Amino acid sequence: MIPIIDVKDLCKTYKYSKKWSFNPFKSKPLQRKSAVINLTFSIYPGEIVGYIGPNGAGKSTSIKMLTGILKPTSGTITVSGYDPFENRQQNAKNIGVLFGQRTQLWWDLPLIDTLELHRYMYKLPKEEFLIQLEWLFEILELKKIYKTPIRQLSFGQRMRCELAVTLLHKPSILYLDEPTIGMDVMVKRKIRQYLLEINKQENVTILLTSHDLQEIESICNRIIIINRGELLFDGTVEALRQKYMPNSIITLKCKHTISNKVINRLSNFSKLEDGYIRFTINKHKEDSSIISELYRSYEVIDLKITEPPFEDIVQTLYQEENKK
Repeated sequence: MIPIIDVKDLCKTYKYSKKWSFNPFKSKPLQRKSAVINLTFSIYPGEIVGYIGPNGAGKSTSIKMLTGILKPTSGTITVSGYDPFENRQQNAKNIGVLFGQRTQLWWDLPLIDTLELHRYMYKLPKEEFLIQLEWLFEILELKKIYKTPIRQLSFGQRMRCELAVTLLHKPSILYLDEPTIGMDVMVKRKIRQYLLEINKQENVTILLTSHDLQEIESICNRIIIINRGELLFDGTVEALRQKYMPNSIITLKCKHTISNKVINRLSNFSKLEDGYIRFTINKHKEDSSIISELYRSYEVIDLKITEPPFEDIVQTLYQEENKK
């Protein structure tokens, strides 16, 4: 399969001056800062990819290069067969961009007026426009509010309107930069459902940037993590768990007290309320045999196996990187 987004050895370096001078004829020494360093990855049609990293990692800079806003210092980008900077108009027809902290809506106008404006911008035929409107109004639940001025809508309603504008021209690629920032739990859940439905029905490729790692884990089938402009990880959530947090957390309650000899073999052992104990096992090693031993030697009343939170795994990855 041919990738819809292909990034090879992408670099972006900024030049700036540390010293300011009021003398326009006095030269100032320029400093260089690399925001993106030799970034390489490919994304295939229909994938939902979580694009994450700490503040200053280079996420926004790389997305601006993917959308054609910035020109790379070196390296190559191909989006749907085009160089996004050299072919900005062709690229714009194939992508939809939604920034959680920026709006495409006219504050005093209803949604339908903004959609009509974008229809002319993208030169959509009237019949195609009406069909797309019907689909958007149904999937994003906008039939009751599309004639209401934007200023009278709630935050969650406005974000659904933002999605409608972004999807109007049927983009094959969707860039979402913090699309649910500031939303409550219920609205976030609905937006996630909309994105999954759009991906399923229209095979839209989605690149999602968010600091909400629960959101990333719930809808993304692949994770790309960058830090200091460099690629740290590219793979599935399960592969990330296996590599950086291979332990499972065991919460157990037995009818009788467990001997100190057994307790000394348990990793990260701790006592909880109501007679429960907690420890961890490494899935790569033979630690799991300890559970079989406990079942043979003791009467187990309750057993619960959980995975470490996704946030902890990503934090472990960042900590390991910072030690280098």
